Amino acid sequence: MILLIFLSLFGCDAASQDEVNTKAILQKLGVLEQFQQAVKDINPTALKEKYKSINQQDLQAYEEKFFKPSMDSLLINKFESIFSEKEISKMQHQTSEEIMSKHSKKYELFEYELEIMYDERYLDAQRLISGVKEIGKPDQANPFAFFTIEKPNGVYHVEVYDSQMPQNSKFNPEPLLPAHHLSQVEFVEVAPYSFGISFQLADGDIKKIDQLKSEDPKTVLALIVDQHLVSIRQIDLIQAGKAYHWYSPWPEKNIKEFAFALKNDL
Repeated sequence: MILLIFLSLFGCDAASQDEVNTKAILQKLGVLEQFQQAVKDINPTALKEKYKSINQQDLQAYEEKFFKPSMDSLLINKFESIFSEKEISKMQHQTSEEIMSKHSKKYELFEYELEIMYDERYLDAQRLISGVKEIGKPDQANPFAFFTIEKPNGVYHVEVYDSQMPQNSKFNPEPLLPAHHLSQVEFVEVAPYSFGISFQLADGDIKKIDQLKSEDPKTVLALIVDQHLVSIRQIDLIQAGKAYHWYSPWPEKNIKEFAFALKNDL
């Protein structure tokens, strides 16, 4: 029993020393500092401080998924999964330039894995900021139905729009036009067999829309009702006389329900 305890303790010490050696190599390569800098604005603490509206349970799940164990430990584990103990031992006596040149193919793979690690965190962070939650599988026939957006009803500026994966779009945390700014809300037939929602705006909000349009006619806006993305349109495509028409890809029945909900939120 004493021997087993001794071996167990010795194994833990050896593992700890391996981690120390790998960490020293990653510090020499500048990887730890660079990656920490890359995720500085999307680490859980930064998100909590900047975006008060983020769901705290979702933020905790994000932290558990991507930042525990510590980022240093995750990077160390990733490095050790690619390079052998023998290679890591040699690296302790090599310069950063020698490491990258003598192990170029594996180091390229390591850099690729770092990109994946960053992209995963970035996309989930943007969904947290935007309040996006997937609730089903994508369906081309109803492209906005498989995710929700935890935001109050209204029109939102879309900072980043991915037409192929709309759930990865980045919606501004606060509404550009809250629901109570929209008047004379109606279900409309935008074109034959194409339906949408129409509403009018006060002069101040019209100026706000016109200003955005003058800055960039391709500015993208989203209409969110009952935590669903009803429509997403370029700003130069929504005005129809004094009204603003929002074509929507949802079925007619759903669009009527969204229009009714929006009316009740005024």
